[in-house]
Amino acid sequence: MQTSTTFTDEEGNTTTVSDQGVKYGYEFYVDGIKKASIADIASDDIESIEVDKQDPNHPKVYITLKK
Repeated sequence: MQTSTTFTDEEGNTTTVSDQGVKYGYEFYVDGIKKASIADIASDDIESIEVDKQDPNHPKVYITLKK
């Protein structure tokens, strides 16, 4: 089953991140720790999201949670 989460920042910009990405080589990191899924993260808990596409075969998504 595919899950996705949509995040909205303070400026109204939205980003949708899907667990489907794991099947295509995406790696997810939450506070520096690699995760198999991001489905359990509430959008209100996220401080920032960064996508690193330097290696197009293995892009990485970095999520920093609010402290």
